[in-house]
Amino acid sequence: MTIENLPQYVVTSPLFNFGPLPNNNVLQFSGLNAPAGTTGQSVTDGVYVMLNPLSAGSHTLHFRSELDFGGGSEFIQDITYNLTVAH
Repeated sequence: MTIENLPQYVVTSPLFNFGPLPNNNVLQFSGLNAPAGTTGQSVTDGVYVMLNPLSAGSHTLHFRSELDFGGGSEFIQDITYNLTVAH
């Protein structure tokens, strides 16, 4: 099954505060200068869906996301889950 009309599932959060961050945080991993103790503000914006329970058998769940931090730094996820549901 392919989920159609993804824009209807887009959710944007209000502005929120984050941190203080620990050392070796996800922003550092992405090449940004974010030493331990960094704080900031952010929002989240993405497609969120909840699936009905899967039937017994094999299923593939695939999704992809991209985040461009600017300055040539980006974070890309391309994930496939191969699931087996037993009842």
